[in-house]
Amino acid sequence: MNRIRDRILIALALALAALAVSAAAASAAPLSWSGAHSIDAFAGVTLDALECPTATRCAALDNDGRLIIYNPQAPKHTAPVSLGASARFRSLACSSAMQCTAIDQTGKAITFDPGSPQAPPVSSGAQDPDTSAIACPSTSRCVIVDGKGNAVVFDPTVTSPATSTALDSEEGGLGAVACASDTQCTAIGRTKAVTFNPAAPAGAMAVTLGAKLLMTQLACPSVTQCTAVEG
Repeated sequence: MNRIRDRILIALALALAALAVSAAAASAAPLSWSGAHSIDAFAGVTLDALECPTATRCAALDNDGRLIIYNPQAPKHTAPVSLGASARFRSLACSSAMQCTAIDQTGKAITFDPGSPQAPPVSSGAQDPDTSAIACPSTSRCVIVDGKGNAVVFDPTVTSPATSTALDSEEGGLGAVACASDTQCTAIGRTKAVTFNPAAPAGAMAVTLGAKLLMTQLACPSVTQCTAVEG
């Protein structure tokens, strides 16, 4: 199966506030996993990014810049669709069941409808060649972070210029970003986690981490909790 390359992940929980864990959650049944399925009709490629905006629709990007839409409950070979990327894709975020935005290694942002993958995608005004990751808290706002510590905020549905703000100038910049809401995003680097309002990122709050690690994935299920992993 063509799949995302295995990584050794070191989990680092960033507790922004005490989180109570209910007895029901602690006793939840384990997940049941299916066998492996090949979904990309092209041989010799890998999958670089994956997002599932609904329980029956996932969007994957392969290393040749193509999009694969499939139903995870009934996965099968699917003909990939070219999105017109100028380089390999680096990150993907879906703000709704009908809108996803991908960034390639040149920093170009491409927005598409996963429900109509043949429809022409929209190339936004965002352009950041040092791009590390993307998050889209709403259909009209996406946030890119880069290796120089900047956050680029833009509307993925239009081609107007994006706004760039310096968040963390330390070596290595920012490796991941996640948004718990339309007004709160968190980006993480080697030594700091920076929380900010994407509508006004200049007012960011930085928290020094206890470990110096290169974080490449970040999830923020609520405004009081984020979890990052090193990759």
